[in-house]
Amino acid sequence: MVKGQCFGQLTDDVGKKEYAAIFPDGKVPLQSIFPITIKAINEKEETKCYRIDLQQLSQEQKQFIINRIATRENALPSEIEKSFEELGFIPIRSELLSIISTTNPAMFMPDVFTKCELCGSYTNCIIDDEGFAVCPDCVDMFLEEEEDWEEFGEFEEEE
Repeated sequence: MVKGQCFGQLTDDVGKKEYAAIFPDGKVPLQSIFPITIKAINEKEETKCYRIDLQQLSQEQKQFIINRIATRENALPSEIEKSFEELGFIPIRSELLSIISTTNPAMFMPDVFTKCELCGSYTNCIIDDEGFAVCPDCVDMFLEEEEDWEEFGEFEEEE
């Protein structure tokens, strides 16, 4: 599968206020166009967020984000950096992004007889940039319920 780039556009109000210094053009590189739900640092409730693609950030951008979050959460920058390295991404709250897009429209084209990660059926699944497969019936359910795709495990490509 061809991997595309995914981006989120910062919202005009809070998003640009918080992140314009890091992303001057307002475009935030993401790992996927699909949101996840996680529990943020020092939060009681789970939050819907997107995953900032660490591989597309400069060292200065990473450090700026780490320092900002460390200050806000009263934590050591090294602790924040370690947790992001373990996650493999930096979470950004969904309300900070207004438009999510990808340079790979083929990710929405069905792949014949792939196993759906949600219901287990073999059908024409939609596959995201990370290889997560979902059948058309389940993708509607997923988008309505905003469940965390991460809980369904790693995708194994069928041959």
